[in-house]
Amino acid sequence: MSINKNNLGHSKQSYCLDEIKDGTLSLGCPNNQLIKLGRVIYGYSWSNDCSYIDKDCTMDVPRDDIICLTTTNCTVRVVEHTLILQDCWNLAASYVQAEFECIAGLYLFLFWFFNIYNI
Repeated sequence: MSINKNNLGHSKQSYCLDEIKDGTLSLGCPNNQLIKLGRVIYGYSWSNDCSYIDKDCTMDVPRDDIICLTTTNCTVRVVEHTLILQDCWNLAASYVQAEFECIAGLYLFLFWFFNIYNI
């Protein structure tokens, strides 16, 4: 597992697929902060790392597998079988990575709401 804080509020969580035991990846922000998801991907690493680096082959996690039931937490359902990346020479995904931001403020709640419900 790898958790990085790039800037204030920006986070990245990466896991080797064989490290995930319950089939889910939980993402969360502290109380009174909203979660704003960035890119959530499966990837194959040429360097055997379990996080994205340039030239890795990736695909987006299907939107249906990302569940945000509150404004502060989301869960990503992760495949529990071998996932073949068809656009990547049929290599098997080796990691999953989620980028997100924790944001304070009511204005950004409205941003979150409109993005989640595609309004």
